[in-house]
Amino acid sequence: GKAIPQLAYGCNLSAIPRAVLGQLRTLVIAVCFGIGRALRCAEIVVTLLLHGHRVDPTMATAYRVFADARRVLNKRPHLALQMQRIATARQRHRKANIQGPVGRLFDACDTIGAAFTDLF
Repeated sequence: GKAIPQLAYGCNLSAIPRAVLGQLRTLVIAVCFGIGRALRCAEIVVTLLLHGHRVDPTMATAYRVFADARRVLNKRPHLALQMQRIATARQRHRKANIQGPVGRLFDACDTIGAAFTDLF
């Protein structure tokens, strides 16, 4: 449907609260598998049985952040060095609330369990 693309639009600039993403994920699983199966592992259900990046709000936003970063860096490769400098400075200072595209990349890395340094 249209709900996930509309939700993911702009997520590379501004974070969506985790509580909202969790509620939406629960609703998606309930719609797909019924309410009685709510105790299933959400990550397994959306990864193995569904197209996670299309139906799971958490995966869709992380996917969109990576896709947008890739698109921008392919069009403007000179920004990669600037993005790496920002990331290095942010990692050095360890700020919890990082804003902007680099901050969203940090969040997306946390979502998938990757280190930001793996990207460069």
